[in-house]
Amino acid sequence: MKRRASADLGFWMAFILNLFFQSEWLVLALIFLGLHHLFALPLFLFWAALVIWVLIALFITAFLGWVSSGPDRNAVQGQRTSERLRRKKEESEEK
Repeated sequence: MKRRASADLGFWMAFILNLFFQSEWLVLALIFLGLHHLFALPLFLFWAALVIWVLIALFITAFLGWVSSGPDRNAVQGQRTSERLRRKKEESEEK
């Protein structure tokens, strides 16, 4: 149970870090908010930029989490090599 909790914590920490790395969308949202107050620009542009910022960060974090949870190709290749060597050794012992 503790392992699951730490995995969730890792996702949220990565998400927050990714929000920081994608902060140019926050700057864009703040610019739209300033333009709304100065020139009566529609407020939905501010909210759209915020939603896009969060969704991009969430998608990137989820994608990187999914990619990193896949099987390790080097470990699989090493396992195949050791199985092949074991079979080769067994064949040579049979002869």
